Amino acid sequence: ASSDDEELEAIDEGDGSEEEEEEESGEEAEGAQDTTPRAEAGPQEETKWAKKPRKEDRGAQLFLRNVPFDATEEEVEELFGEYGRVRRVLLVVDPVTDRPRGTGFVHFRGAEAATKALRAAYEGVADPADLNGIVAGTLPMGHSTGSLESSLALGGRRLIVARVVQRDQATQLTSASAARRDKRNLHLLQEGVVKDGSEEANLYTTKELDRLRKDAAAKVKKLRQNTNLFVSPTRVAVRNVPLDTDDKALKTVVIDTVVKSSPEFDGVPRHRIKRKIVLQAKVVRDAERLDLAGKPRSKGFAFIEFAKHEDALAFLRALNHRYFPGEKTAGRRRLLIEFSVENVHAVKKHEARL
Repeated sequence: ASSDDEELEAIDEGDGSEEEEEEESGEEAEGAQDTTPRAEAGPQEETKWAKKPRKEDRGAQLFLRNVPFDATEEEVEELFGEYGRVRRVLLVVDPVTDRPRGTGFVHFRGAEAATKALRAAYEGVADPADLNGIVAGTLPMGHSTGSLESSLALGGRRLIVARVVQRDQATQLTSASAARRDKRNLHLLQEGVVKDGSEEANLYTTKELDRLRKDAAAKVKKLRQNTNLFVSPTRVAVRNVPLDTDDKALKTVVIDTVVKSSPEFDGVPRHRIKRKIVLQAKVVRDAERLDLAGKPRSKGFAFIEFAKHEDALAFLRALNHRYFPGEKTAGRRRLLIEFSVENVHAVKKHEARL
């Protein structure tokens, strides 16, 4: 089966639930599945080690694999101490068997020392084109360098070394990895799906949940039948928009939501943000039904085109299955937000007209 078919099968069968992802992440965090050292194994364990890392600690921690089971923390500190002052070394131990996992962490007193160690470990070993990505910790998860042994050895074993990234960066790297494998962005169909037993499921009646499931199944079927369709990473469709909301009001709410919820804008006042967030916010209207002012009535449906995928994702996760901000209580309905399905030929025609 093609990768697209496998992706659609997984979505159709409900694979990829949050519970399953968290369970897998927990195993990887302690080295149970040695596939990618940096983002799969590092960030989760790092948050246990330092839940609130100081600013000077960002980028100062390395994740190690292929560590000899009889290695000591003192030996690891001595090896990495050549590149800078080491704050702490942690070798991961299985909580059940009390045996070493073969993984560990080195926490330097500054990011420069971690950079120096990584460069020394992979210079002359890694492809020169990948070296800067390894050193910076910016290569997507699943990259071919994920299991590349370095030149640093301990007890006769060459270590696999990677920089620990923060949770928000790990999310971006995960998305980048999925995008490389999934050219139609089918993984984005999982965003906003109401899963059985989830908090969102408790917000809807049985009839409403059945309708949501049927809509999701119809979308999967449509994508399976037509390979010209793809899921846009920057355009979202929004249902249950209040009927009195116009394009301007919608755009304001969208921008405010992204600014409040995106890690990029943490603490930054909106008036100080220079780049565009929303390219277009358009409420769909019925030309045959006019309101008292003679204007086409809203269908309660809208499309929003974002400048960046991260902005679209932040908006979806912040407001999906929630009420429209400022909407009157009477008769209000929860927003249903999803990444829009587009036709590649229609998009190309539109771009040609611009």
